Amino acid sequence: MNMGGPRMGGPSIPTSFPSSVPSAPSPTASTIAPPRATTVYVGKIAASIPDTVIRELLEACGTIKSWNPVKEPSGQSKGFGFCEYEDGEGALRSLRLLNNLKVDGQELLLKPNTATQKYLVW
Repeated sequence: MNMGGPRMGGPSIPTSFPSSVPSAPSPTASTIAPPRATTVYVGKIAASIPDTVIRELLEACGTIKSWNPVKEPSGQSKGFGFCEYEDGEGALRSLRLLNNLKVDGQELLLKPNTATQKYLVW
């Protein structure tokens, strides 16, 4: 009985590779894809709007990794900030739904940063 592989009237076909065949390299830091950028600029925030309201609006669009409203040394809001989402879906949703949304008489302005703009198709 021949155990070298299937035989159908011709030469036997090997069923395993020789040990000299190199295996695929394991992933390293240089072969792993970089994290996707998901940072959105949020501007034209009316001074009368509490930070918690803006955060709730942003959270309605997706899971937030961080929300950083920019403040004066006195602690008063400068009227803009940066929101980083867990994924591109949240960033894209916020850009589509919240940009130009009128909040307390002022339209919000949302823009992706350069890296996010390259990552997202919108």
